[in-house]
Amino acid sequence: MSLSARDFDRTEIIRLILQSLESLDLKESFNTLTRESNVDLEIEEIRSLKSAIINGQWNLSIQLLEQLNLDDNNLKSSMELIYVQQYKELLSSGNDQKAIQVLRNYLTPLLHDQNDKIKQLSCLLMSPFLIDNLKQSRSIVLKDLENFIQSDLLLPNNRLFTLLNQSIQYQSDNFFYVSNTNEVSLLNDLKNDSLSFPNYNNSLIKAHKDEIWHCSFTKDETYFATASKDKSIIIWSIDYTNNSIKKIKHLKDFDQDVSVIKFSNDQSTFIIAIENVLIFYETVNYTVKFKSDDQHDETISNLLFTFDDSILYSTALDQKLLEWDLNGNLLYKWDQLPIRITDSLLTPNNKSIILIGPDGPQPTLSPDGTLSYTEEMRRLMIYDLTTRDCIWFAN
Repeated sequence: MSLSARDFDRTEIIRLILQSLESLDLKESFNTLTRESNVDLEIEEIRSLKSAIINGQWNLSIQLLEQLNLDDNNLKSSMELIYVQQYKELLSSGNDQKAIQVLRNYLTPLLHDQNDKIKQLSCLLMSPFLIDNLKQSRSIVLKDLENFIQSDLLLPNNRLFTLLNQSIQYQSDNFFYVSNTNEVSLLNDLKNDSLSFPNYNNSLIKAHKDEIWHCSFTKDETYFATASKDKSIIIWSIDYTNNSIKKIKHLKDFDQDVSVIKFSNDQSTFIIAIENVLIFYETVNYTVKFKSDDQHDETISNLLFTFDDSILYSTALDQKLLEWDLNGNLLYKWDQLPIRITDSLLTPNNKSIILIGPDGPQPTLSPDGTLSYTEEMRRLMIYDLTTRDCIWFAN
């Protein structure tokens, strides 16, 4: 369905444009549009409220809030934001006595049914508290107020740019051949052009004597490694200028199959998993710098590095998750997790780890010799890497 300007609320459109002009610091255009359309970006009470918060006029801020006809819950939450900010600023300036008055006279009655919050705020009195940037801190309060003041009064910050970003993201998510959102323009719709996506063999390399089971690239994509059923690993370099690939190292004659290979992000270390054993190599000359003992009891299923390479996580079918440093020191062992981990993934912020696999008990062996898992046995779990607690799971 195609919509035109007439299908949208005129006032809403103009307010979005006014806010964008203001953020782009186009003052003349802002004033001209306001005058010509007879539409204001915000009512006087909202403008005054913003000014009062930015200038730390807390009593005036509360008075202005009470004039906005908010429902009780939203008014209470908005007042809490302002009183908490006032309390923290008083602590930051060293005025503990007045901070205690705000806590006792305003926040405690307001949060009478939320003892945990009162305790947390009270704890701030026990240790030094400092706000580094007052302006930024107060701006955050304004941003948080958007959750409690209806948008026809307080327009969410950068609303038009948020909508544009959502539009770009929607197109990117629904088009198969877009690899980079930076390629997307606001001036044109995306086109599903399969010709822009590689659909032919760029290179064909033959070096292994059997099936290739695993492949891993360095972060800068100038090197990659392949592991084969022939119990060997080959390290390759890529020359993008000449469109060529060169074999630089062949590690072979391993006792067992290689299950995982991985480069550290700084490319100083190359790690392989041979069944339940880890081997750490220096990438300068691919000499072994560490070989683990049998910390894992079964096949290692994946290796994961944090952004800064401070921790390497190894997951395995033995229901264990181990934490290592780049020198091979075992930092922590997660024992007896509920599932046999067949795959794992770090979240983009490196704060959680996703584990996938069947429940701990061994699967049943079918008459034809294949392993059988029931639906109930398959599970996905997410663990917080700081607390090491399970924060979500699904069967």
